[in-house]
Amino acid sequence: MLIIPLDQRLTLARFPWVTALLILVNVIVYFGFQARDESAFRNAADHYRRSGLVELEWPSLMTHLAQRDSSERVAQLSQLREPQRSRVAVELQAFDAEFAERLARFPPVAKGDSDALAQWRGQRQQLQIMIEQAVTPRHVLLFHQPSAARLFTSMFLHGDAGHLFGNMLFLALLGLMTEAALGPWLFLGIYLFAGLGGGMVSVLRHVGDYGSLLGASGAIAGLMGACCVVWGMRKIRVFYWFLVIFDYTRVPAIMLLPAWLGWELWQMATSPGAGIAFDAHAGGIICGALATFLVRHLGWERREVLDAHTQAKATVDLHAALRSALGKLEFAQARELSERLVKQFPNEREAWRLRLRAWRDRPLDPAWHDASKRLLFDRLTPAAGPDEDIAVYDGYLAANGAQIQLSCDELASLGARWLQAGRLAASERIVFRLLDEPEPAESARRLALRLALAWHEANDAGAFQRVAGRLYARCPDSSEAARLQRLMQ
Repeated sequence: MLIIPLDQRLTLARFPWVTALLILVNVIVYFGFQARDESAFRNAADHYRRSGLVELEWPSLMTHLAQRDSSERVAQLSQLREPQRSRVAVELQAFDAEFAERLARFPPVAKGDSDALAQWRGQRQQLQIMIEQAVTPRHVLLFHQPSAARLFTSMFLHGDAGHLFGNMLFLALLGLMTEAALGPWLFLGIYLFAGLGGGMVSVLRHVGDYGSLLGASGAIAGLMGACCVVWGMRKIRVFYWFLVIFDYTRVPAIMLLPAWLGWELWQMATSPGAGIAFDAHAGGIICGALATFLVRHLGWERREVLDAHTQAKATVDLHAALRSALGKLEFAQARELSERLVKQFPNEREAWRLRLRAWRDRPLDPAWHDASKRLLFDRLTPAAGPDEDIAVYDGYLAANGAQIQLSCDELASLGARWLQAGRLAASERIVFRLLDEPEPAESARRLALRLALAWHEANDAGAFQRVAGRLYARCPDSSEAARLQRLMQ
């Protein structure tokens, strides 16, 4: 089962800086420090094999493991051959300091042979120096030797690149949802508290066991709990995947808490040998949720962010509902929704676009004319380009023909705007319509003069003759016609 919240967009105004910093730290630790482990283990294994230590110490290692591990695992290790045997022996010792202590008490060579004993101790010391070059064993959380320092440092270690990538992906998504709602410092505090709490739960569950824990998943699971609680009953958009079913849906955030926690508990009970710290995940979720309940009780969450998000979602829902009604050709409902939309967002261009579409089946209604005129003349956001203007005008003209409700001055301003944008052909259609009036206005004549000169500058003699000829024919005694004639002479 996979449930991922995908409800917030990444913006500079609310950029999750702490989340980004945590991701950066984890990446630096893995590629900058843990990357040395492979080289350290390889060199130590080569030394272990060449020096003959593996032959001396392997029986002691198997005896040591048999005292605290399953016989089946010991039997599997006993079947290993070189070079796998030396590599496995080195890695086992790197995470188990007790084996070195055992060897110090019970050397694998006869105590009476001082030369052999000295040689073994020298080689053993050299091996320990090589093993200590590895970073992970020195900072991972050991169940049989827990410490507060390792409880903290283990949160920034990862087993491999895939482990790192998966954790950082979830950290980015959950951080984007949660950091803005909590604020950077509360977010960081809950992250660390959940990581430490999840690690403690895992340690308590494995008391007496020999094993280790590493990874940021406990802290990230804490963000799951925090996300559920801080958003509460507010609906958030999530992607879910279960078996072959996957989709997006919007649910109250708090409903994800039992789903996430129940999944981790069920996995912990049914998959004990999976090698995944489901107990740390469950502990992290609980710690993150409890800490965030306290934050909400104290009123420390960022209510303005949560409320703004709710209002924005209501806006998106209104747009989506209107688009859905238009898609289903339910124009009556679409008209009612468009009325609400333009009242709420009177300066939004998309709202008026949808309003125009909602009234497209009634082009004689005043609402159709009003929407068209607003799209053509109002200062809406975002601003429209000339091509959209032309498309709106053509649609308006096609629907209403001679009954368009635009004055000569409004038409002239449209033609002038398109002329300035270089849309000469579209401007020409406006000019001809204006010159066909019984008494062409001064604004129409001036526009015709400007258009004729623009066609002349564009070296289009035919277009120049069309516009100049129409101006001469309709307004032969006008000052614009006389000026055009002087300019051409």
